[in-house]
Amino acid sequence: MKYYTALSSLVLAASNASAADTNLRKLVATETDPLEVCYPDDQWIDYEGTSCIFERQAYHTQCVDSQQRPFEYGSFLGYYTTGEPCANACIKGDNISPLKGCDPDDRPPLSELVGYEYSCELATCYCLYNEGTLNNQYSRCFDSMNTSGQGYLTTEGVSTVVDTDRTCYSLSTQPAEGTGTQIPTQFPVPRPGSSICTRSPDYGCYKSGRPACCNSDYTCPSFMTMCDNVASGVAGNSICTWGPDYGCWPSTNGRPPCCSKSGGAEVNCPKSEDVKEYQPCEPQPRTNPTRKPTRKPTRKPTRKPTRKPTPKPQQQKDGGSICTYSPDYKCYKNGWPSCCDKGKCPNFPTMCDNVPSNFAGNDYCASWGPDYGCWPDSNGRPPCCSKSGGSYANCPKSEDVEKYQPCQSAIHAETE
Repeated sequence: MKYYTALSSLVLAASNASAADTNLRKLVATETDPLEVCYPDDQWIDYEGTSCIFERQAYHTQCVDSQQRPFEYGSFLGYYTTGEPCANACIKGDNISPLKGCDPDDRPPLSELVGYEYSCELATCYCLYNEGTLNNQYSRCFDSMNTSGQGYLTTEGVSTVVDTDRTCYSLSTQPAEGTGTQIPTQFPVPRPGSSICTRSPDYGCYKSGRPACCNSDYTCPSFMTMCDNVASGVAGNSICTWGPDYGCWPSTNGRPPCCSKSGGAEVNCPKSEDVKEYQPCEPQPRTNPTRKPTRKPTRKPTRKPTRKPTPKPQQQKDGGSICTYSPDYKCYKNGWPSCCDKGKCPNFPTMCDNVPSNFAGNDYCASWGPDYGCWPDSNGRPPCCSKSGGSYANCPKSEDVEKYQPCQSAIHAETE
C-alpha cells in the first residue's frame, strides 16, 4: 500500500507539472506575462478561526531571515497558480495527503510556518518553516523535505535575497474576519527594444529583469527607469507620489515632468536616486540681480556676529563611521545603513529601511506633510530629502530628525 500511495503521488505530480508547463506555454503564446499569473498578489486562507495572509514579496526572491539564512521546507510538486494555490496546500495539505497518511491534524504546527516560495518553472510549492520544525514524522505530509535550512524568525519579518527561479511569500496571521484573494493583473510579454532593454537583466529591480518600458509599445528613455519589482502593498516607490516640490518644478505642479507623460511613471521616470540628474529643477528667474557678476552665489551677510554658534549635529562616537557599528538587522535590511553600500555616509545613523512591505510613513520625506514653518528654504522638508542618493542614505531616523536637521527658521533668527 505504501508503494502504491507513493507511486500515485508521483503520477499525479507529473500530470500536474505537465499541465502547468502546457498552461505557461499558452500564456506566453497569447502574450500574457507569466509573472503576473504565476505569482499573484496577497492570498488569504481562513483555517480554524485564523486568517493566514500570504504577502508576495518582490519577484525573483528567496525568503530568508534577518541573517539571510534560508528556511527548511516541505515541497509539493505539480502546482500551478491557476489551480489550487500553494497557500492552501501549505495550510491544509494537498488532496492526496490523507492517502499518504497525513491528516490536517498531523501537519507541522501552523505557528512555525513562515511563508512559502513558488517556482513557476518547476510548478513546485515550498512550504517554509523555522529551523527544527520538520522531522521524519512529517515526511508523509509532503512530496519531499529539506531540513538543511537554518532560518528562524523571532520578532523581525521575512527578508529576501534574489533568486531568479522562485518568488517569496511571507506569512502573517490574524483572527478570521473575511477571505479574499486578489486577481492578478495581466501585462504584455517583454519585447526587444532600445538600449536600456539590451543590458544585463536586473531581477532585483525589475519584474521581467528589464525596465517596464521594454514590455510596452512606448519608447524607452535613455536612463534606467524606476524599479517595478517591489513587494505588494509598498507605498512611496513612485517618485510621482512623493510630496510636491513647487520650488523645483513649479510649472508641472511640483512633480517631475516625466510623471505626466503618456505611459505613466514606471515607463518614463528615473529611479529615485537619479531623479534630479535626469529631471533637473526648472531654471528660476533672478528676482534681485546683482550690479556685476559674482564668482559664486552669496548669502545675505549678518550685520554683527551671532551670540552663539549655529547648531550642528553631534559627531558619532568611537571612530565616527556608522558602517563600523555592530549590525542592526531589526532596523536595516543588511544590518547597516543603506549608505554603507554607496561608500559615503553622514555622521548619524540613517532611517531604518527594514520595514514590512505594506508599511507606510517610515520615510518622512515621502509621507509626512510639509512643515514650512521649520524648513521654509527646502519646501517644508528636511534638506536631506533632496540630496543625491535618497532619504534612506542621507536622512536620520524620525526621532532624530530635528536634532540633525534643525529648523531653518531658528537658524535664520539667530543670524539676523
